Amino acid sequence: MVTRTTAPKSEFRAIAERDYDALITIIDNAYPDFKLGAPSEREKYRASIAERMAKSPMAYVGLYRGETLQGAARLHDFVMNVRGAQIPAAGIGMVAVDLAYKKEHVARDLMHGWLEYCRKQDIPFALLYPFRPDFYKQMGFGYGTKLNQYQAPPTALPASGDKSHIVLLGADDGDRQLVGDCYARVAKRTHGLILKSDEELNRFFSNPAKRIVGYRDGKALRGYIVFSFKPAAPNQFLTYDMLVEEMVYETREALLGLLAFLRSQADQISRIEINTQDENFHLLLDDVRDGSNVLLPSVYHRSNVQGVGIMYRVVDVRRAFELLRPVNFGGETLRLRINVADSFLAESGGHVTVRFNKGHPEVEQAASPDVGITLDIAEFSSLLMGAADFRNLYRYGLAEISETARVEQIAHLFATDEKPICMTHF
Repeated sequence: MVTRTTAPKSEFRAIAERDYDALITIIDNAYPDFKLGAPSEREKYRASIAERMAKSPMAYVGLYRGETLQGAARLHDFVMNVRGAQIPAAGIGMVAVDLAYKKEHVARDLMHGWLEYCRKQDIPFALLYPFRPDFYKQMGFGYGTKLNQYQAPPTALPASGDKSHIVLLGADDGDRQLVGDCYARVAKRTHGLILKSDEELNRFFSNPAKRIVGYRDGKALRGYIVFSFKPAAPNQFLTYDMLVEEMVYETREALLGLLAFLRSQADQISRIEINTQDENFHLLLDDVRDGSNVLLPSVYHRSNVQGVGIMYRVVDVRRAFELLRPVNFGGETLRLRINVADSFLAESGGHVTVRFNKGHPEVEQAASPDVGITLDIAEFSSLLMGAADFRNLYRYGLAEISETARVEQIAHLFATDEKPICMTHF
């Protein structure tokens, strides 16, 4: 007779100090590029874990079964611009599972524990960069804005900007403050942007491979770019490609001045790689071709490549609308019942009735709706973030509506002037 033992219950909690070494081993096996095998590197990383945990006790969390750490992740506390309102949001990264416990639903239980934690902490929005988009979509995460990567010769950029305002920024506190203030002003008016932490800002200035150029107007910095170089070809040291990691600007003049600076590098720069979520960036280029000479049927020149990355999830629909009360949803007036299907986090599913009064939302109890919509939490998350259009969701069979004549009204209700932008890497 075989006696079966019950598997230990999964528990989501902060990493205990005694498990720091186990955490490093899990991370090293999941992300070999971190190169944490050497004792000196492990000790350095252990110190960084302790430092993070001292600042935020939930910086590193684990999925425990019994007293065994089987999976782990790093958490981030954010403030995100959602349609003009500054809303608390949570990010998760470095999700890793012990090699011995792969295919035992460790990552699933870890993610479930994190989302429940977000609800308890009154954080209605969660976001992540997926190692596999399909894996996280099954957990209710919806797609955000695509990234567009351009490989443009410098001469394709406009030369009309004023370069006299361009300054090279260094690591002193004054320059760091200028960059931080510029980004903060842009973040307060840009849907989707996350306020930049001191740690993130310091990473720009502490990395010797990164250069920062700004557009200065009087005492204020009105825009900047963060970039680095790489050889244009193997064994090449005279011609380089430039990699633009971040481009932030407040004014038209700042944008054009920064682009004029990039254009002026043509004597030594072969191509400039620009990663942007601006869907209209190609309009700036005199030559939109990316150098691949690839033609798409019938005669469409490849201008850039695109990728799906940042994904969003509404963890608490009711609370999200409560925090978005100052936001104007298209000036619409109606009562909308939102029926959300959530197979991964049951408590965030169900229906919520929201009364929009000249665009401003208020959650109502037992109110009779004018119209109802039904969709999965992933699609609803993309819709609320303005990354998806309700017309498309309805057309694709990803959303239903009780009155088809109101499709345009609901699309207008949730429309944003621009799709959400995210420049925070975690």
